[in-house]
Amino acid sequence: MEYNIIFRSCDKVNVFSGGGRPRSFGSKFEVISKCFKSLVKSIKHYKGSELKKDNPVKLFICDDHSSEDLLKMIKDTASEHNVDYQMIPMTETGNGNSLKACYEYAYQNLDGFLFFIEDDYLMVESTIDECLEAYLRFRSKTQNEVVIHPVDYPDRYDDRHSPIYPAYILLGKERHWRTITHTTCTFGINKRILVEHWDKYEAMTKYGTDPSINEDTTINLVYKQYPCFSPIPSLAHHYQFEHTLSPFLELGR
Repeated sequence: MEYNIIFRSCDKVNVFSGGGRPRSFGSKFEVISKCFKSLVKSIKHYKGSELKKDNPVKLFICDDHSSEDLLKMIKDTASEHNVDYQMIPMTETGNGNSLKACYEYAYQNLDGFLFFIEDDYLMVESTIDECLEAYLRFRSKTQNEVVIHPVDYPDRYDDRHSPIYPAYILLGKERHWRTITHTTCTFGINKRILVEHWDKYEAMTKYGTDPSINEDTTINLVYKQYPCFSPIPSLAHHYQFEHTLSPFLELGR
């Protein structure tokens, strides 16, 4: 099976998040640099695993008109770790348009397992390996397609969800995994899900321009049919704010 990683980057927003709040960990360039390096190291680690023999990995990058410095960082980091990549062409700009470029490219050109990754997710070395292993394991156990989300968000354990955020727990290769019903746009799915639920992914590309569009009205609906799993402890931090860092994962603090 093909293992396609689609990384989406943009450093134009600088030190601010999409909501206009200052980031906790430096400029967007600094955040992307650290996160991309963690991704490349994880891909390199995966290339030494048994899974690679039957599931060759490819890296695709969709960059939204970032600075020359960022593009040079991407090129130099990939070269240093001997990881090849292919650029996904993007003519327009904006969060929705970069989502659209990624989804349409995957729909038209790729197959197998599609791992869409945003540029502010800081990974551990085994992330790429364990996410695919979990996908294959849980697809077999459930006899159904499944979705993989590499982050254990802290808000699943606070009083935001009342009385409790329920979950089934399964055992993975190195950690437990729990079912969830909400994700960001960083997730892994089989191409079959992208095609079958294309209307939802296409709708998500209007996020930020259509006030009726968010994860709950689009991609989260997929998890009513296909269970979504995230790891405990986490395999990545959402490296945006202190309060988005995953519990029991010291990486990046």
